[in-house]
Amino acid sequence: MLKPLNAKSKVYRYTVRNPCYIRCAHLRSFCLFYHYKLNIRIMKDEAKILIGHKNFKSFCASDPQRYPDEKRESKVRTVKRITIKKRLLLIHK
Repeated sequence: MLKPLNAKSKVYRYTVRNPCYIRCAHLRSFCLFYHYKLNIRIMKDEAKILIGHKNFKSFCASDPQRYPDEKRESKVRTVKRITIKKRLLLIHK
């Protein structure tokens, strides 16, 4: 008999292909292609703002006619850690 899973947190991983000017067909479904140069140091500094107990309501759809079945749950989340790494032409967040 399988035990129910009780997740206490989630891990999100976003990948940006940068600064290559040629799109890769193999990666197009797995990463965002962004051809402008990104400043990793600034991204790390600004990411600190998101760490902590924050309300992300402004990032959510709010049109009740368009999303009538949307749950009225709290949009407050706790971000424990943000790591930004550059590996070759990929940036992981």
